[in-house]
Amino acid sequence: FSVILAWGLSRLTARRVGALKRWSHELAEDLHTPAPRALAKRKDELGDLTRSLEGMAGQIQDQLEAQRALTRMVSHEVRSPLTRLKLVLDLMERAEDAKALLPRANNAIQSLDTLIEQMLTLSRLEANAWSAEPQSDHWSERFRGWIQEWSEQAEEKGIRIHGKVDNQIRFVGDESLMHIALDNLVRNAISLSEPGQSLDILVRDGLLVQIEDQAGGIPEDQMERVLEPFVQGGNQSGSTGLGLPIASQIARLHGGQLTLANIPAGLRVSLSLSGLSG
Repeated sequence: FSVILAWGLSRLTARRVGALKRWSHELAEDLHTPAPRALAKRKDELGDLTRSLEGMAGQIQDQLEAQRALTRMVSHEVRSPLTRLKLVLDLMERAEDAKALLPRANNAIQSLDTLIEQMLTLSRLEANAWSAEPQSDHWSERFRGWIQEWSEQAEEKGIRIHGKVDNQIRFVGDESLMHIALDNLVRNAISLSEPGQSLDILVRDGLLVQIEDQAGGIPEDQMERVLEPFVQGGNQSGSTGLGLPIASQIARLHGGQLTLANIPAGLRVSLSLSGLSG
């Protein structure tokens, strides 16, 4: 009897492994192929393996879609700064004093470099391909240091930044990602502001970050659209249209969200974050 039982169990296991093997071959052809339901519902090692493969296939799909999206973005958005750069270089070839055109060429190169860097960052975030490094201490010092850097940049344009940071910021986050997100938001606010205007930056324990400018705000019907890549709202001409989507993705990664609201003088951008999980 034991031999018959063992033989039956081995045959059953072989069929299940065979089903898993066939599905893995189908996945190689089409990542959208669903897992065998009977295997996916199992509570044993085969079920765990099936669900693991299913999750892996989903991640690969996300990464492939992000790569395709990046290709579309590059083909569409890179043409504009490249065209400007080619125009400047053409003018330099014919100009008697080519040095006078060097600042324009440098600006075009800088615009292209910024655009490519932001596209790559957004692509990695959307594909969940960023390896976050959780940090839980010294956040108050970090925020104050960043605000000081932004204040120096703003003062060159005649803009004042008023910053207020809680003394004890309890938060688990990735320093580089948080700096990318806030740098995009603050630089955008600085670029839209006029001399004599000011920015208010509030950082509270929790984590809540609010940035308020006096640049006039965004039309209400564009509030949601400006969080999409390459959409520029209000008077944001000249920007890449990627700063808000990048900050929004970083907020998502930190268990929160980015919200926009018009205020009497301009726009309030808020990041409400719970922190990195795990």
